[in-house]
Order: sequence, then structure tokens, then C-alpha cells
Amino acid sequence: MDISQSKTTRLLLSQSLDSTGQTASWIGPLLALGTRASRYSSKLEKRQLVVAVSVPIRDFAAVLIGCGWVLASKPKQLDTPLEVLRKLQAGDIIRVLNSSEIIVGRFSSLSEDQIPPRANFAGSEWNIERIKAVLPIDDPGYTARSLHPELSAIHRFAGLAKNWESHLAGPTADLGIVGTLTWINEEMKYYLGLEHDPYDLGSLDSVLLPKYLHVATWYTHLYHSTGFDERLDAANNLRSIILDGNGAISHLNELESSVIFCVIDRSLSDDTGAEVIKQLRNMRGTPLSLADDLRWNPPRGIEALAFTVPQ
Repeated sequence: MDISQSKTTRLLLSQSLDSTGQTASWIGPLLALGTRASRYSSKLEKRQLVVAVSVPIRDFAAVLIGCGWVLASKPKQLDTPLEVLRKLQAGDIIRVLNSSEIIVGRFSSLSEDQIPPRANFAGSEWNIERIKAVLPIDDPGYTARSLHPELSAIHRFAGLAKNWESHLAGPTADLGIVGTLTWINEEMKYYLGLEHDPYDLGSLDSVLLPKYLHVATWYTHLYHSTGFDERLDAANNLRSIILDGNGAISHLNELESSVIFCVIDRSLSDDTGAEVIKQLRNMRGTPLSLADDLRWNPPRGIEALAFTVPQ
């Protein structure tokens, strides 16, 4: 089921697993915006899509848009673990999934003399029948070990359950969020669910899968708006960036990502972010229709516009 197409399912946010949470008219549409923009991005040819969203207060806006982007992503198509292991060279860094963990470590060897074959990586020997997925990653020297994030109703509703192992082993990892990280990290502790299934909740963190130090898989790169200048080269390798607030939006003209979301907080009197967006649109932008091109309409209280610029 495409969550962005649903007309009847309402989403809710909860501060804890012990609460059923509360629905709000803006939760689903903000998530759907990320999904619709992801789908529209396949039509971009040497153009950059900019979507600006003006909200009464920017709580959860960036993380919900990011969740929509992630839920629309397509994982890598993976060969069987044995096929991948046969192609590896000693010293390659690999991401491996078993039934409960995700492990990133150095591959050492594969022995097919035994039945079943055994693989040696991350300092241990493994029966390959216990391995669910393997993917080489280009991150020399990186090692990590994490438990699987748990599937929730929101993952299943968006269709991720049927290829969950591929999502964890080969995530697109093409999203960045720039903003005040203390706020964003707090928001990701909240839980997202469906109104008709209020007890099967998943954390926003488990959808976004942010890249922290020593995590074994990730979808989303987080950047503090202060000092972001030093991370521009890395961010420009990503397909989408969410700029949360004026400090982040000040970098709009320096970014090369295919899709950029800008979140403007109307509770602040500072309109510098809006001015940056307005100048770019007026100088180089070609307007898009949110309703006709992105198939998205802002909920009550939220204003938005979209345009493309040459890339």
C-alpha cells in the first residue's frame, strides 16, 4: 500500500509506547510530501526541485518529510549471501544481516569445503545459513554492530516488510537533514503509528535510521546548521536535503542535491530564510504546481510552494 495515496488512514504521533498518541491533520500530509517529491524526482532532468513549506511552528516537520522520503525509497537488489561472499577479497568491508543483528566488519575468508559453507568476517566464523544478506560497503576501516530496528505498522503499511532485509542491508542512504540537531534528535524519539492500529508504533528514528557513530546501517545523514559549510561536499553527494529553519536555509544556493526541502517557521519574526528562497525562485526558478505536478495539497495552516532551477 502506498501510504501517500491513502485517503482514509490517519497517522498519529506518540511520546511513548505506553500511549496511543494523538492524530493531527498535518502529520500524514507532511509525510506524504516527502513521498510525492521522491516519486517526482525521477522526472527531473538537469533540474533541481525546491519545495518550501511554511509552518506555524516547525516541530516534527523536517523529520516527517524525511520519513516520507525514506518510506518511498527503493532498496538495492541483492544477490544471495553466498554469491556476494564468493566475489569478495580479503579485507573488504561488508555489511551482514543475520536474524537479529546488523554487523559491519572486515571480510577474511570463505570456506566451501564444509557443509554448509562458513564465512569469516568481523573476527568471527559464521555458518552462511545464518546470514540473511551481505553487501560490500565503501567505508574503509568502519566497524559496527546493531540490533535490527523493529518493524511497525507504518513500515508494513508502506510496503517495507516484504523486503525489509534488503532495506536494512542496502539502504539508499541518500537523505540529509540540516538543522538544530538537539531538537531533531528529540523529535526522533517520538513514535509514529496508524489511527486504526494505535498500539503498533514505530519510532521516527527507526524509519529515518540516522547515521550516528558506530551504527551498522543508515538512511539519513544529520548535519548541524552551524558549521554546515564544512560538510557541503559530503551533503552534495546526497539526492535530497531537508533544510530545517533559517540557519539551514541560508545554504540553499550552495547545494547541488536533486531535491531540497526548506522548512520555514512562521512563529519567528526573522524572514531571512524566506528571502533566500524568494530570490532563488525569482532569479532562476520555474514554478511547479503542488497539486498537479507533485499531487500534493498542504493541510490547513501550512503554506507551500515548489519550483525547479537548473542544476
